[in-house]
Amino acid sequence: MTVEDIKEIGILCEDTSEMTCLMVECAVEWLAAHTTLQISVNDIQALKKLPSSAKLFIIKYIEISNREAGVASESLGGLSQSFDSSTDNQTLIWSLAEELLSQYLKSRNSFIPAKRKWR
Repeated sequence: MTVEDIKEIGILCEDTSEMTCLMVECAVEWLAAHTTLQISVNDIQALKKLPSSAKLFIIKYIEISNREAGVASESLGGLSQSFDSSTDNQTLIWSLAEELLSQYLKSRNSFIPAKRKWR
């Protein structure tokens, strides 16, 4: 996927570098694996038709993936600092998906039937 492809799809990102292209591909792969949306990284026409909630998810996926734990805010007058200790990006991504893509989201649970538990 190229920067031109990202712009053609309608994903508006501040940073349009090679890393952004890879992150968009990762987000599309996540959507393909965890939702009922029939999409592929190579199918630009299908990606253009994504619902706005899916496009917003891709943008937020990139933001979540790029964030680092550490200082969240600082104040100089009273010398106070706030720290962000949440490092589980996967939980944040699932929460975002549940918020934006609930109608398309597959269940996180998978069932494996026992062949013969009792004889």
